[in-house]
Amino acid sequence: MNLVKRAKAPSPKFFKVLRNIGLALAAVGGTILAAPIALPVVLTTVGGYLAVAGGVLTAVSQLTTVEEETPYPPEKSGLKAGLRPLDPSTPRKARGRLNTGQAQVGTGSSQPDVPQDDNW
Repeated sequence: MNLVKRAKAPSPKFFKVLRNIGLALAAVGGTILAAPIALPVVLTTVGGYLAVAGGVLTAVSQLTTVEEETPYPPEKSGLKAGLRPLDPSTPRKARGRLNTGQAQVGTGSSQPDVPQDDNW
């Protein structure tokens, strides 16, 4: 999804509220920065921070979309429809692979019964 499509896509309600808050912060910050009178340095600095924070909050909230996109579309990954690739965080034993480096219980081995990091 490119940037233009993402910006035009619908946003969740929570992010619409955050976007409006960001717009308000940016407006307050811009008003402080554009004040026709001389303001203290601290107030001018705060105005700059408010403007930047409001702009970032607005941009991030606008680009958050409702549509959930899978990281590996079947047509690009070579998988059949409905299948997903294996999660790399799943231990190999849970995926059905044998772990031959693991010590057997009751064999008299001096190695611990817990699998070592290099075997996972």
